[in-house]
Amino acid sequence: MPMDRTDKGISPVISTVIILATGLAVTLFVASWVTLIVPQFARHEELRIQNCIILNSGKAVIYVKNTGNVGLYIEHILVNGKLSNPGEPTDTALKSGEITTVEVDPIHYTDVKEFKPGTRYDFTIHTSTGLSYPISARAP
Repeated sequence: MPMDRTDKGISPVISTVIILATGLAVTLFVASWVTLIVPQFARHEELRIQNCIILNSGKAVIYVKNTGNVGLYIEHILVNGKLSNPGEPTDTALKSGEITTVEVDPIHYTDVKEFKPGTRYDFTIHTSTGLSYPISARAP
């Protein structure tokens, strides 16, 4: 049947506008959904050791900052690769952006007992997620 002027329908221009508007709306919805979901999967732990000083008092002080976007928990500190005796946790929790100091007393380390002048010591901070952060310092 041939079309005459009395038949009604959507013009090609209007149908194209509707298709483009629907596509844009779906794209905006997906983009907003992704921006809400991605940060939850991008959570990461990062500890920055700012400095480590062995004091004349015989203890070491490690200055740390949590630069990750989640809180972290420092479980242990190794000195020259060895755990403290009896290997008790450090019990230090840091929120994201928080800065703190961690004190290391060599008396708790069987192989160290004291920091000898001029000797370099390797410290390794272990967190509850299993990550390690090393730093070295020389005793004065």
